[in-house]
Order: sequence, then structure tokens, then C-alpha cells
Amino acid sequence: MNRIKFILLIILSFLFTTSQARPLCLNPSLKAGSSINKHTTKNINLTCQSPINVMFIVPAQKDNPFWTLVIENMKVAAQQFNINLSLALIPHSDYINRFYHYELTKKTIEETPNIDYLITGFFLEKTEHLLELVEANNVKLFSIINDVTEHKLNIVKKPREKYTRWIGHIAPNDYQAGRLLADILMQKATKLGIKNNEVVGITGPRENPAVAMRNQGLAFSIQQSQNFKLKQVSYTDWTLTRVQSQLNRLFERFKNIGIVWAVNDEPTAEQAIIHIKKIGLKPNKHLVIGGMDWSPKGIALYKSGDLTTSLGGHFLDGAISLALIYDYHHGLDFYAQYDGIVKQSLSRIDDKIEHVERLVVYQEWQKLDFTVYSRYLNPSQEKWDLTYDKVLMTLLE
Repeated sequence: MNRIKFILLIILSFLFTTSQARPLCLNPSLKAGSSINKHTTKNINLTCQSPINVMFIVPAQKDNPFWTLVIENMKVAAQQFNINLSLALIPHSDYINRFYHYELTKKTIEETPNIDYLITGFFLEKTEHLLELVEANNVKLFSIINDVTEHKLNIVKKPREKYTRWIGHIAPNDYQAGRLLADILMQKATKLGIKNNEVVGITGPRENPAVAMRNQGLAFSIQQSQNFKLKQVSYTDWTLTRVQSQLNRLFERFKNIGIVWAVNDEPTAEQAIIHIKKIGLKPNKHLVIGGMDWSPKGIALYKSGDLTTSLGGHFLDGAISLALIYDYHHGLDFYAQYDGIVKQSLSRIDDKIEHVERLVVYQEWQKLDFTVYSRYLNPSQEKWDLTYDKVLMTLLE
């Protein structure tokens, strides 16, 4: 009898020691009203869960300022959600086209085992091919940032309708952003008393869907105006030489430019400001310039008074997509709330400059708490709230 008691004591002692050594694994969805964030993560160890393998095919080269922001914030979110995030990048700007992007995606899928989810953006003329590729390889795709035009959406349909492995899409409302930027610049030009009423646009590649829809927004906004005229929108391939040559042509051709609408902060808005100063004009005096993306140079140009405004926040969409993938992987599907497509509204930098500067210039993205976007980790939330302000506010906590 004593021997049996002794053996039982050893077993109990072993179990107690093992349980103490193991991290505590809790399913927050079982605790009504509980929440998890950077203040409470000590109570829930996400490393107890099997890591999710996510491959991100970056539709840009390594040193692209905007996509660098996307990547760095995704790395932080991946760490917070216990996601194994792998990257595949386009090696050089010469290869930023639909053909190379498709081949890179194909090669990555074929050579990388155990991809749970694939993340990438679309190129206009390869949208169907990309969706057919993931469907054939049985890989779940969550597309981000590069949007799908209405015409293309009529062909490919919404996520999970025609292509079942395409589980979701998140992108800025680029048409709305194009309109908003044009409206802000017209208001500013009018307020400053700028007499020149010609508007020119300096934009990106024709095959980029975000470019296409931003351009449409610009055209609609100017069309509604009685005081300003859109003279020309010049396309570029994002390279400095191409942007500079297009700006030279625009200012040689049109002599009464009052507004330069730029599709991004750098290189287009930045190079427009450099060109304008070179020919003896002063930004926000002789004409106004606006861009998008909240890039480091864009923030500096805004603070210096050269850039009228910048719209942005969408570099967070990659990290937000990881939150949605995390919830989906754990049985909480976002599809019903968004019909498969999340459209984000870009924000003006004007009233967020402190937060944006800390995040972009001082690179404080490690201080962001992306778990605020997860309903699985915040079960008291009845709906997803994916606004950019939600995570930007965690910088202040």
C-alpha cells in the first residue's frame, strides 16, 4: 500500500512540475467579455497554437519605400499572431510587371511546401491567371492593396464565388482617394488665390489597378469643377528618369499649371517639387502639390510646407490582412461582414502627423498592437473595426 502511495506521489509531482513548466494556453473565445492586447497578452500564450505559414509575394522591388512600410508592419503583426511570414520580392524595378509577378508567384508556390495562405497584389491583365494559378494549386489567397477594377470584378466575381481559394481582399478605395486628393488641392489653390487653373497628373504604370482607379477619381473630381481643367495625366514606371522626363514635358507644354496631382509621395510628388523649385516656382504659393502613401520623404515635404497634403494609411493593410487570416484560421470568418472585399478609406495626414511621423520616420511600428483587429482575441467585439485610427491610437498607450 505504501509503495502504491509513493508511486502516486511521484506521478502527481511530475504532472505538477510539467504543468508549471508549460506555458498557459487559453482560448479567449471561451471567456466572454475578455480581451487581449499588449497589456493582457501575458495571460494568453499564442505560441501554444501551431504557427500559420503565410507567404507574401511582394509586387515591388526590395527598396520600394511604400512596400517597405507594408513589409515592416506585417513582420510586427506576424510576430503578434504567431505567424510564420515568408517573403518573395521582385529583384529590380525593371521586372515590376504582370509577367514577372505571375512567374514569381508560380515559382514560389511550386518550390515552397506547406503554404497555408498566400498574400499578394494584382496586376490588371493577369488577375484571372493569378486566381487560376492558386485555384489549381489549392492555395488560399488573400489579395491586398492593388485593387480589382469594376470591369475586372465583373469577370472574376467576388472572392469565393468563381474562385473558391480566393478567400478575401483588402485595398484602399483608390477611386475615392483620387477624388479626395483632387478636391483638397482645388480647395487649397482657391484659398491661396492661385489664378492658374490647369491641373496635371503624374501617375504610375497603366497596368496598376490602383493607378487606374486613382486616375478615374481625379478625372471625375475635376470634371465636377467649373474653375479647374484637367490638361493631362502622364504615366510613369516609377523610375526617377521616367518621372523627371514626364514632368519636363508637362511643364514645357502647359504654362498655367496651378495643381500637380501626384499618385504617390515618392517619386512622383517629390520629383514634382524638385522640378518646380528648379524652374523658379514656390510650392503652396504659385501652385499646389499633393501625393499619397505617407512615405518618409512625403512626411518631410509636408512638414516643410512644400507638399500640400498626403493621403495614406494603406501600408497597414498587409498587417490587417494577417489579423483577418488569423481569425479565419481559427473559425471566425470575416466574409459576411464585408462580402469578401474590405474597402479602406485613406486618411489625410494633416490631423495625424504626430502618429504618422512616429510610425514612418522613427519606425516605431514595434509599438503598434495589431491584435486590436482580431475578433478571436477580442471576443467582446461584435464586428470587425479595421480603421487605421484603431491601431494608430495604440501608439499612445
